Amino acid sequence: MAKIDLPQSTIEAVFQERGCPAVVRRVNRGYTIVYNEQAVSRIRPCGRSWEVLWWSHRDKWESIGDFGGVLFDTVEEAAEYVLEDPMSIFWPACVEDDLLSPPLVQMEAEPRIPAKVRPTYDAIVGLTDSFCREHLNDEYAEACRRLAGVLSRKRPTPITSGKVGSWACGIVRTIGWVNFLSDPSQTPHMTTEAVNEAFGVSSATGAAKVKVIRETLKLIPMHPDWTLPSRLEDTPLAWLVEVDGIPMDARGLPRELQEEAFQLGLIPFLPEEDESGG
Repeated sequence: MAKIDLPQSTIEAVFQERGCPAVVRRVNRGYTIVYNEQAVSRIRPCGRSWEVLWWSHRDKWESIGDFGGVLFDTVEEAAEYVLEDPMSIFWPACVEDDLLSPPLVQMEAEPRIPAKVRPTYDAIVGLTDSFCREHLNDEYAEACRRLAGVLSRKRPTPITSGKVGSWACGIVRTIGWVNFLSDPSQTPHMTTEAVNEAFGVSSATGAAKVKVIRETLKLIPMHPDWTLPSRLEDTPLAWLVEVDGIPMDARGLPRELQEEAFQLGLIPFLPEEDESGG
């Protein structure tokens, strides 16, 4: 019996779910993404992480940018990065004279939810949307929807085990935990007990769901990926980048490096330029 290559199968599954016809080929210690017989990108193991490479102007595979490459905790996240192509360096090379369209042209702006999980996802998001409209705000609602989507695409997804109300509560509590929702000095503010009560969930059940989500996504307070947009400017981790192996605050870097970090998705937005000249 042929041995299954799990990373390759995972990359292929991500592409298939998003309607992308690209082919994944194992070459040496990594995986090359091929579309219309052209190499699009390459994903390779890098320690415990996965690095995405691009075919550079020097006609060879290279790390992306000057910040130590683009690394992800899972091969699934790396594959999604290739699909989303935030820097437009992968798929445009496959388009010649408008005869071909990159796979993403045909895709929805919102990442697709697996069909088997869609009813559960819709039920959870319906509850979190309603809760956030009544008690929190649109920022929380959007963050909860995004978190529900990420959990829906995990393999296996945890949200199909248990009640949707429990997962909705866990998702709201998790986003609240990252953003210090229980801190009375914050606006909006809501205690953990009040969130549990609103969803009709016990403290133990809510805490159990939060634990699963936090461990699955390796979350920490003020995690830059899950901090509300209005709070990002005051979140130090959102601005931390590595330059030549040294962690630095991107807000103090030269403008050209800030722009590159922004294109790579390493910082949330471009800081305002210092017009004082100092």
